[in-house]
Amino acid sequence: MTRKPVILIIDNSKGITGALRSITQVAVNHSHDFEFRFLIPHSQQVEDYLSSLGFTKLYKISMVEISRRLVPVLAYLPTLFIQAYRLKKICKKDKVDIIHVNDIYNLLPAAARWLGNSTPYVCHVRFLPDRFPKWLFAIWFKIHETSAQAIVAVSNATYNQLPKSTKTSMVYDNLPTLERYAEMVRKPTFLYLGNWMRGKGQDFAIRAFSLIHEEVPQWRLRFVGGTFGLQKNEEYKSEVLRTAAELGIQNKVDWVEITNDPEKEYREAGVVINFSESESFSMVCMEALFFGCPLIASNCGGPAEIVQQGENGFLVENRNVPDMAKKMKLLAQSEEKRTTMSQFGYKSVREKFSKAQTSEKMVRLYRLTLASA
Repeated sequence: MTRKPVILIIDNSKGITGALRSITQVAVNHSHDFEFRFLIPHSQQVEDYLSSLGFTKLYKISMVEISRRLVPVLAYLPTLFIQAYRLKKICKKDKVDIIHVNDIYNLLPAAARWLGNSTPYVCHVRFLPDRFPKWLFAIWFKIHETSAQAIVAVSNATYNQLPKSTKTSMVYDNLPTLERYAEMVRKPTFLYLGNWMRGKGQDFAIRAFSLIHEEVPQWRLRFVGGTFGLQKNEEYKSEVLRTAAELGIQNKVDWVEITNDPEKEYREAGVVINFSESESFSMVCMEALFFGCPLIASNCGGPAEIVQQGENGFLVENRNVPDMAKKMKLLAQSEEKRTTMSQFGYKSVREKFSKAQTSEKMVRLYRLTLASA
């Protein structure tokens, strides 16, 4: 029996993120061609999610991200090289053929190469570069450009902000791999599915909903997402909760922790909204259309490559609360428009983001990486 090439995916998410869901969908689609393993932080939630998809070869390590606080800054480099040494040992012991690091700010595979690891790696860019200080992103990019075999942008919006390099290419995230439910009865609900991080736009959603809730009294706003237990995210969620109370709409808002069944949320929602200030792509936007739900999203990067204005959803001006409220009211008051958008979105997104246009392109990149190693 021919040995499958082993791909080790490194993801430092402590919760279920769009980036994690995206790369696992690639792994599910192509597990017959490759053996996928995962290197993750200590997170029971992530471990349970991967195990539910059949991925049991999991390595767990401590990961430290750069922050403005003194302790993480001091711990960053020692932790990076300790874990890079461990990564080197894993690659040698388990004969890893390719490392795929799931975002550019993770320098673990580059550090492992500095320690002598010869395993080739692919680096994904899942944030718009202009979200970060220009000098910091330039350092990250240069390190990976020097060490990696390939750098993958998740959208044209991201690709166009990257420095020019022969190593860069663009591959869209692929569609969900499973559909468990038939069509469900949709509720008069604006669904906001996203983890609580400043800049993700939940604060805009609260303010926009407050402007229209009396005109669409049967509609509710539903937040679904977690904080990863991080203090800064907890503080942001608390701010939004206080805003809802100050605006007198707290009884019309549902606050739900992160779900293990996003499909059910999408299928029951009347409209999905995403008012993030910066999105390199947006799995939420793509998934909403895949599951037949009309969409309103801010024009902040990647969503413009998913939303066809007025056909499958609306793009609204970034950070423009009145514009957001106007489109929310329009869709809430027009069942016909919601139905038309739902039907068009269901069809259009499956054509544009088919396997041939997404995960199969990633597989070709894996094969080129193997061939050049």
